[in-house]
Amino acid sequence: MRGAWLFLFVTFAIAPLLVAADSPLPTGATLIFNETQIYTKRLSPLVCQKMDIDVTVWRELNTYNITTVDKFGKKVTKNYSTFKVTIRNNGNTSLKNVLLKEHLPGAVAQRPDELMNFTVPPTGFEQGSVVVTWLFDNVDPGEEKAVTYTVEKKLDENVLNEYEAPQVVVLQEGAATATPIPVTEEPGAGNNLIPIAIGVLIVGVGGVLFYFIRKAQATS
Repeated sequence: MRGAWLFLFVTFAIAPLLVAADSPLPTGATLIFNETQIYTKRLSPLVCQKMDIDVTVWRELNTYNITTVDKFGKKVTKNYSTFKVTIRNNGNTSLKNVLLKEHLPGAVAQRPDELMNFTVPPTGFEQGSVVVTWLFDNVDPGEEKAVTYTVEKKLDENVLNEYEAPQVVVLQEGAATATPIPVTEEPGAGNNLIPIAIGVLIVGVGGVLFYFIRKAQATS
């Protein structure tokens, strides 16, 4: 059923792995901590379509500080933590309308306005909790999509243990090709002159006939 919707709710459970930092830091930043959690799962569709979806999702945490000098000449150090969530399509089929959901622990943020520096604007926030969603129109085979967000806090690996696995919802399988929109051709300016001319001619003839009829009635 190629036109059917396909909903896949992904649950991952794999221990985090330590890897080297690969996310660029802001100018002047000093890296304090880096760790990446990798979640991988081979998925089978729950309904409708006969195919497999193979994706890998990983979350990277970079904690760093930036020291600046205020107007009084005093050094001010602020701590930041940036999270990068990446999804990769390991399969051989394009995934269309991929929804990525990130549920933030309270230690990271309790309100959406605590988040800053989104590299990809969120599609929305769920009311009553800090659940951020992003929607990707299309993820081709081998392609990666990444989002990052930052909080002004000094966080470490303990907060990663509080995270839930990212949720991935694939709404449809297949290459995302543009669907042609039927276009109704508007009449050109030259074609519009014909009905206008006919209308003027009819009015003119009607006026002449009315004139002669009135004249005949007056003389009789």
